[in-house]
Amino acid sequence: MEAELCKKKMKGRAWGWLCGFANSGHGGNPLVVEARALRDSLRLAWDKGYKWIEGEVDNLELVAAVEGEGWDSFVPEIREIKSLMARQWQVSLRGINREANRAADFIAKASFTHTGFRVLLRPCYDLEVLVLRDAIGAC
Repeated sequence: MEAELCKKKMKGRAWGWLCGFANSGHGGNPLVVEARALRDSLRLAWDKGYKWIEGEVDNLELVAAVEGEGWDSFVPEIREIKSLMARQWQVSLRGINREANRAADFIAKASFTHTGFRVLLRPCYDLEVLVLRDAIGAC
């Protein structure tokens, strides 16, 4: 059985690590898998008390679905994302190139052997370097 991982990272304004997570999912449609990851990252940010979120999403179809109409009835996760974004906080999303999301890919690959939802409070050295490189746009 093949499993896809939902992955996101949260960076501070000074490029520091706030937290990250890995969640082994059930695979399926890439839009739904990415929507679950975005939903879970927003839930985690809310639970941690963050009030200003600038989300970077490497799936442009997901950004369009969240900003548009009509997807809510087909993808329940989109409805949940919109509900989370409507809370008393500032959330903005912007599409980025997949290549600019190396830290999230690292988390997915490194966490492949684990199951369930795991919050990553401290990055290992290799991940910390990737977060910094992603933040400054280095290749």
